[in-house]
Amino acid sequence: MSTEPLISTVLLSFGNILYSFILFAYVTLLVLIPEDTANKDRRRKARRPLLRLFIPVVIATVLFFLIFGGGTLLFIIPGIIAFVFFLLFSHVITIENKTPYEALKRSAVLIKGSFFKAAGLFLIFLGAQALVVVTAGFYLPLDTLYLNAAAGAAAHILIVPFQAGVMTLLYMESRADHEAFDINVLRYEAEKMFRTKSA
Repeated sequence: MSTEPLISTVLLSFGNILYSFILFAYVTLLVLIPEDTANKDRRRKARRPLLRLFIPVVIATVLFFLIFGGGTLLFIIPGIIAFVFFLLFSHVITIENKTPYEALKRSAVLIKGSFFKAAGLFLIFLGAQALVVVTAGFYLPLDTLYLNAAAGAAAHILIVPFQAGVMTLLYMESRADHEAFDINVLRYEAEKMFRTKSA
């Protein structure tokens, strides 16, 4: 029995998850940049911090994938629970400058009390991706593993930017529920990251 389809599925799943969390970090950086900054300058300002965050986010994503995959293989439900609890780790790495392991723990703390909201939001975007793939199936011959995978990846790329914005708002709301976090704290953390004075 060939293991190629299984390996391809695992690699594609990891790639999709990594893309999501890198994009979550990027959108978070864009939110931290002062609103009066031109769009071109916003992207330029976000680029350098994103490069610095890339390795920690990759390491945390590997840990996330192993925990999620291991939990899913064992009992399914623990893997899904872990998936939801760790959804905010890239935001924590980006804003709070935590290590990958600390970011996973911190994400679980922030999600506590907002578990069903986080799970519901994730399911909405997962459903949107499935809808794109099903719609594409009416017009394209998605009769092989690779064509299905390509359609799924394309849907993921289209939907995740919107998901990133919503998850960033969830991070801020969850943090405000747990501690004294408001726009002034956010501005202070933005100034620390970009070493500039906010207007």
